[in-house]
Amino acid sequence: MNNRGSGAWSELGHWATTSGGKIKHQSLPTAEDDVVFDLNSFLFSGQKITLDVEAHTKNITWTNIRGASFDGNGQTLNIHGGLQAHLDLTFTGVKGLNLIFKSSGINIPVNLEARILAPNTVLTFEGGGIWELQSQIRAAANGTINLNEGTLKTNGHPISVNTFNSVGTAARTLEIGSTSIDYLSTWNINPSLNLDATGATFTLNGPNTHVFNGGGKSYKLVTFHGSNSIINQSNTFVGLSLPKADLAEGNTLTLESSQTQTVESLFTPGAGSLTTIKSSIAGQTANVNFSSFGFCTDYLTISDVTATGPGNYFAGLASTSIGTTTGWNFLNCGSLIYSPKAPTDFNACTPSLSITSTGSNTWQEIKYEGEVIAAIRDGGNILGEVSIDFAVNSNPNLALKNAEGSIINAFARNWRIRSSNQPSADKPVSIRLYGLASELEAYSAANNAVTSLSDLSFTTYSAGTTENCAYIDNTEDGAVTSYLPNATFSATGNYFTAELTGISDLTEYYLHNGTSAIDFIASQPVKEEPAVTVEEMDFTGHWNAKTVKLKWMVAGRNTASYDVEIATSLESNEFKTIITNAPRQNSNNAAVAVYHAEDVSPLQGQANYYRLKRVNLDGSFTYSQTIEVEFKPSANSVTASPNPFTNKVRVVVNAEKAGEMLVKLISEYGQVAFEKKVKISAGASETDLTLGPQVKPGIYLLTTEVNGERQTQRLIKQ
Repeated sequence: MNNRGSGAWSELGHWATTSGGKIKHQSLPTAEDDVVFDLNSFLFSGQKITLDVEAHTKNITWTNIRGASFDGNGQTLNIHGGLQAHLDLTFTGVKGLNLIFKSSGINIPVNLEARILAPNTVLTFEGGGIWELQSQIRAAANGTINLNEGTLKTNGHPISVNTFNSVGTAARTLEIGSTSIDYLSTWNINPSLNLDATGATFTLNGPNTHVFNGGGKSYKLVTFHGSNSIINQSNTFVGLSLPKADLAEGNTLTLESSQTQTVESLFTPGAGSLTTIKSSIAGQTANVNFSSFGFCTDYLTISDVTATGPGNYFAGLASTSIGTTTGWNFLNCGSLIYSPKAPTDFNACTPSLSITSTGSNTWQEIKYEGEVIAAIRDGGNILGEVSIDFAVNSNPNLALKNAEGSIINAFARNWRIRSSNQPSADKPVSIRLYGLASELEAYSAANNAVTSLSDLSFTTYSAGTTENCAYIDNTEDGAVTSYLPNATFSATGNYFTAELTGISDLTEYYLHNGTSAIDFIASQPVKEEPAVTVEEMDFTGHWNAKTVKLKWMVAGRNTASYDVEIATSLESNEFKTIITNAPRQNSNNAAVAVYHAEDVSPLQGQANYYRLKRVNLDGSFTYSQTIEVEFKPSANSVTASPNPFTNKVRVVVNAEKAGEMLVKLISEYGQVAFEKKVKISAGASETDLTLGPQVKPGIYLLTTEVNGERQTQRLIKQ
């Protein structure tokens, strides 16, 4: 059917049987009729067709037309075949147009010639057909695409649309390949959709709150612009980006609680105002499961969102933790918590390096030998030089008394904070004190009253000359002891954090169990064990992955039993039994008795010290010599500097064995800006990378892969 002239669709006088023909149809087009608009359909440019009724057509084509417009007028056009628009066609009107594609055929063409669709246009695909896009869809002005049934193939053509829906139970397939979809506000699909989006990019930069109902599918790069975005269901992302046009504005990403988002690369600004990543329900966690070996940023608020994966994930020192945030490191990128390395590191009051407080009210790390002891936020006070004297006791569970006269136990670490100037009462400071998870495990193992960090609190001791890491002389006249039960604890990886706020007196801090302050006067030092008989035995041990293997042999007929004990240093008198009556490994008739044992939870990152307790049939006992089993980690490490950089980056590699390192520099939009393979030797080596003008200023992720291990580091190009 051929339409002639401008006017309403429902006017029969416009419908001819041939192009320019005078014979008119007696009824409007049906699902069996092809509709053609051509040069003879319009007398002059600027004429308009108005859809004033719900209409049907098979194929609809605009060809060789003069400039014309089509006003959908809020009506529905049911297309039972394909659609071919024209470059001189304009879609007009404010009520929108409902285009419903109902074909059940295959390879049905849909070619809008990249014309801008009128506001409020809805494109719906149903009927079980296979539709092939032949041009861009531009429906950004509150436009909607519904895939209710059938298959839609985009063939790489871009799509601009406000809402995309594909839900229900009908068979549906969406093949978008490398298509870029932008101006989205809502992406709404369910698991029954067969989706191929492995090369597609999604940009949610439409109006209002952005909602991404991912249907549990896999995506390449999804970018959320704006102040509020939501992700529902458990999905997988190669890249997930949260950029901000203005660093001063805030943005919030809400993750559905009890769901997991698997992410290889997560991009956040890392500066300016805080970016919030939170669970949809306070008190119920959502999870980000990183498939990469690292993440590094800052200025985040993490609220009831946990992080999992094979590496370390740094939210940053300026970031805030709310609720359960297990797996995130609230430290500067690459920072490590201090751990003793030698017996001389225990039972000594050790001064840290100083930092300078200028009243900036930002978090600053305080370190000893490059490892973090604590962090402080000065609250706007100019504190001047700030340092910490700290001690790590070889006794992980020191017995003391509290103000109620009850026996309590002090944690292995205590801290004494020094500053040139004390904070004012109206500008209190915040501090974070750090300890090792292994220290907490040893403390809890020896103290049945402690099952979690929430069982712990602080006592402060403020005096003159006796603030020196030792509790024995905390008896000075005029000294003030205070109980602080309000610490906020969190645990990540191999360490835990205790954060104290509202602090106006920087002094000495002791961590312990119980419900009242330590009574230092009533507390007495723990008595040393009496001397014991030591017998030299054939006793050895070695590190085995995450455990320690122990072996000993005894010549002659043996009727004794053997216990295994552990201590925190070679000189320690504080031993704890970890294995009782270790089993013999060979026949009782053998000339030499062989015993094996395994410590399945040794202290990580440091040496472990073991001895045997030989118990004879008459109850008498002797001890073996104490052996040291050195910690033997197996890992590759990669660091890059300087950061920020201009045009060169030095990559320092410490590799377990020689091999090849793959280096990639990826922009915050998921584009590979630089890629190179480098030969490396076993041990430490350095490589200088020259990053030319093709690497533009901005935020990048440096990804390195060494011997099968992938690590990432956030870099800034100036």
